[in-house]
Amino acid sequence: MHATLDMAGGGTATAGFHTTFPEDREIAVERSVYGVQSGPRWRTIGLVVLGHVALIGALIKLDVIPMAKAKHGPLVIDLVIEPPVPPPVPTETAKPVEKVKSLIVAPQPIVQVPTPAPSPVITTPTPPPPKAEVAPVTPPSPPGPVAVDDVSSNMLRYEAPKYPIELRRAHKEGIVRLLLVIDTQGRVAQASIIDTSGYKSMDQSALEAVRRWLFKPFMRGGVPVEVQGAVRFPFKLK
Repeated sequence: MHATLDMAGGGTATAGFHTTFPEDREIAVERSVYGVQSGPRWRTIGLVVLGHVALIGALIKLDVIPMAKAKHGPLVIDLVIEPPVPPPVPTETAKPVEKVKSLIVAPQPIVQVPTPAPSPVITTPTPPPPKAEVAPVTPPSPPGPVAVDDVSSNMLRYEAPKYPIELRRAHKEGIVRLLLVIDTQGRVAQASIIDTSGYKSMDQSALEAVRRWLFKPFMRGGVPVEVQGAVRFPFKLK
């Protein structure tokens, strides 16, 4: 067996080998210990095989025959979880369809009910609205008396009050102040006490005196009017 290496320009090694076998006549015949002749061909074949293996190993070491390197990567295992098998759905047995017997319904007789006559409408007469009462017209009250400062300016008749005898003897003095209302004719219509003297007889004497007084009517715009004013009576002993 002979091996030949040819290196090309690109760095690639090419190996060629051939084997020459000796002719059968040149191979010595061996005999076994048992006297059985073993053929020389099997030994020759074994030597040829060993030579080829040695040659291939040499070529691999010379990188003439590249060996594919196995790529080692992470081992990925896909676990597929099969879904649970659903329980079998019981099949409903179809119920036999019952035949519906058609019922013959007899028509109801139509009864005509007489319509009642409408009841007469009773109208109640509406009472007339109450008449509005007309309140009597009250004539306006006459205006009050006009206040004057001095009623003595129109005095026509004057009478002084009398001093009570019992008060004179007791040496009692006092002052009475009265309010007089004089009408349109000049007469004293009202007399009332504003300030009392403290003695009833003294006050009464003053009231009786003024009721006899007479005045000239007081005029306002050419028309006589009612007036009022105050008078003062001092009861003094001399």
